[in-house]
Amino acid sequence: MKELYQIHKKEKFNRLVMFTVIGGCLIFTAVVCIYAMMVLKEGKKNIYVMYNDSNLVRAHSTDINNSQDILMKKSIENLNQLLYQQFPNVDNVNGQLKRAVAISDNSVNGAINQLKNNNFYQNILSQGMYSLLLKDTIMIDYARKPASFEYRGKLKISKNELSVLRQIKTTGTIEYTGIVNNVSDGYIIRNFNIVEDKPIDQK
Repeated sequence: MKELYQIHKKEKFNRLVMFTVIGGCLIFTAVVCIYAMMVLKEGKKNIYVMYNDSNLVRAHSTDINNSQDILMKKSIENLNQLLYQQFPNVDNVNGQLKRAVAISDNSVNGAINQLKNNNFYQNILSQGMYSLLLKDTIMIDYARKPASFEYRGKLKISKNELSVLRQIKTTGTIEYTGIVNNVSDGYIIRNFNIVEDKPIDQK
């Protein structure tokens, strides 16, 4: 009888351990599922934008319209930087201009020719200059189809310790065409035009 009692007691103990382990696993699974849902929900509020063709920048978004605005502005800024932000290396200049042509229509060739006629690229290469484009504003008119934009910024051209500033204003239209070929973000810029490119009086 004593042996039967010990066996029965051991079975109860094993059963208790088994139920405790199962209960712990269920609680752990529930906690993991709840945490995963919270992370997924929070992740939907973030988008990632390619910056300088290499780095991903996280942007917080509350709705799809805000996400679209961020991506469009990044595409517009990227095209202007490809044209204007240069350093004295012929391969880099040609590479950036090639990428600029890939994310726009033929209108960007007119802008490139305009800059070439003003000896912008030639001066960068022959005189060892560096240029940095500083964004001021990007305005997009979504009421138009396709949306039109106006970019304003300042171009800082430097050599050694000397720098000059130029006021830059460009316009154009932008629309989503889908991710094809070299258009990595799916947006293409058309009717690109350099409206203003003039020196800023530094007193």
